[in-house]
Amino acid sequence: MDSVTFWTLLGLAATLLLGGCSIYLAFLGRRYPGRITFIEESCFGLFASVVRNFPELTILYQGVPVGQNLVLLKGALLNSGTKDITTGMVADKLRISLPTGYVWLTAKIVASSPNVGARVEKTNDKSQVSFDLGLLRRREHIRFEALAEVPAEPSSSDPSKDVAGEQLRKALTFEHRIADTRRVDRERFEPADSKRLRRRKAMFAAVCVQTVFCAVILGYLLLSDTARMDAQLRYWLSVDQSKSLLVSVRPRMDGQVRVRGVSENFDSVMSPESFFLGHKWKPTVARDPVTRDVTGLYGLLLFVSGVMSVAFGVALRREARFRDLLATSVGESPTK
Repeated sequence: MDSVTFWTLLGLAATLLLGGCSIYLAFLGRRYPGRITFIEESCFGLFASVVRNFPELTILYQGVPVGQNLVLLKGALLNSGTKDITTGMVADKLRISLPTGYVWLTAKIVASSPNVGARVEKTNDKSQVSFDLGLLRRREHIRFEALAEVPAEPSSSDPSKDVAGEQLRKALTFEHRIADTRRVDRERFEPADSKRLRRRKAMFAAVCVQTVFCAVILGYLLLSDTARMDAQLRYWLSVDQSKSLLVSVRPRMDGQVRVRGVSENFDSVMSPESFFLGHKWKPTVARDPVTRDVTGLYGLLLFVSGVMSVAFGVALRREARFRDLLATSVGESPTK
């Protein structure tokens, strides 16, 4: 397979892939206009975060000291879809379920968008927390805190690692039967001053710089006269009366020339006089394959960098919107 066919097939595959994803997302958006996003603000073991650092300090829950397997989850549920969620749409309420061995101890709503009448429902199943969302309009949210007990695990070799918090984070399962609403999406909330968010912004800036650099180089290769003049003189060499080969001719330090087939297996070393005077040939100008391959490579890099920069930008903008929305509930009275 030559390079032209390779880049053509690669571009076709990328076009089909992106086109298919766009069609799927457009179809999914029409099929499920309702969408709920769980935004995890924090999930940490109380023992690992507080008690371990201050051995002389004791934290009690219902009169019992906090153990290593008690985890506090703080999060928000955001209506991120394109329609309001009403009580008439709900067949089974939104639940956060845990596997066997995990137990929810308590949960409460601590803040919400104005006039949202959501509440936590009590259930006999200690492995589930159920939410009555009431009327949750577009871009409205509730913030909640929940305390869970996770199974005891062997101590981590890294004393600073929060094993219990990571256990609960991985065990969370969201379930519901709400009409026209897809499964719950999950996002990690990154404070504006967090190191992880700063690293992602730095990566976004680097990808944008790479995209601009690739665009400039590709534009130079496609539009510059100097780049477009970068070609080679090749020859159609008549091997016999019925066959001609496209060959390249390169001089050697010993005064000979090397004649090589461009796309066919032919390699010969001869004197310049033997080639130019002793053979029948016809000259032709062809684009330098190296320049052509480099152009295709920068085109591919531009495509990949562009997709990455758009993805980073959308993700960062989405997180910023989450922060703005959640900031509106700070200082509000908890929903009763």
